[in-house]
Amino acid sequence: ERRSIARIMEMAEDQGWCSIIQEDAGAGSSFLELLQKHSFKKNVSILHIVGPLSPTMEDFDASGLSETVGKFPDLKMIFLNGCANLSVIEMMLLRNIPVVIATSSLIPDHEATLVAETFYKRIANGSSIKEAFHITSQLNGDTFEIITASYDLDTDRVKWEDFPGLKPTSPNIFLLQDNEMYLDWSLA
Repeated sequence: ERRSIARIMEMAEDQGWCSIIQEDAGAGSSFLELLQKHSFKKNVSILHIVGPLSPTMEDFDASGLSETVGKFPDLKMIFLNGCANLSVIEMMLLRNIPVVIATSSLIPDHEATLVAETFYKRIANGSSIKEAFHITSQLNGDTFEIITASYDLDTDRVKWEDFPGLKPTSPNIFLLQDNEMYLDWSLA
């Protein structure tokens, strides 16, 4: 999936809209350590993470990940493909990551890859996040949803409005109501 997305995004890189950074955590290190050690944080607008985030989700440090990526000042969107649960999504939103696109680990790998490829083709062509998401939904014959929530100051939690729960096999966009303008963001 990583190589496929990188090939797709090369179109946008050729236009001067972005630079592609792709790395795997080396032996004995974690993805979180990889993110923490680099100085490119200020320039990251899109972060794509392919699951599973750890061999067992129980030992994954979701709080550490959300804290680390929450410090990326230019981050507009994180795509958690095949590795999300509602707890991870809420942590990302509480760190004010504007747009979280997420699928759970229950989505088959080939479907997760197809969704990501379709989405990034649109992003690389200058579509906004919302446009790319809707086109991806149409082309995949599925109903992907944009789910907004509010921040509850009293409880310091995300408050979902009429949210039935995370669909395990469909990608959805999650965002706080105050961040809806980020759906119109594009690389172009």
